[in-house]
Amino acid sequence: PNHLQTAMMFLNLPYLWGGKTSRGVDCSGLVQLALQHAGHLCPRDSHLQEKVRFGEKIDFGDSDHPENLQRGDIVFLKGHVGIMSDKTHILNATSRTMDVRIESLNDIIPHYEGGLRKVIRI
Repeated sequence: PNHLQTAMMFLNLPYLWGGKTSRGVDCSGLVQLALQHAGHLCPRDSHLQEKVRFGEKIDFGDSDHPENLQRGDIVFLKGHVGIMSDKTHILNATSRTMDVRIESLNDIIPHYEGGLRKVIRI
């Protein structure tokens, strides 16, 4: 199974801190469910997910807005994680809008101190 396809099933679901059910999910719960369904071991919290080697780390240089992102890449910001739905948009569960949605990565980066921290390609 494809982790992005699994995550897309949660589109428009309510955001729920600590959630991992049809009642709601948070960002790390969404990524954990998607990756586990695709056969990858994945911890529960984004700061732990960022440390795990479940894919190839992608070098994005010094850019806050990398050009080489791909569909399915796992993207980490400070305290947040999501999955790229294409090269410029991220699928994420967010407390900013209280739902799971696809939005421009460039639009959300300013909401997270330190910008883009890490990109993993599965």
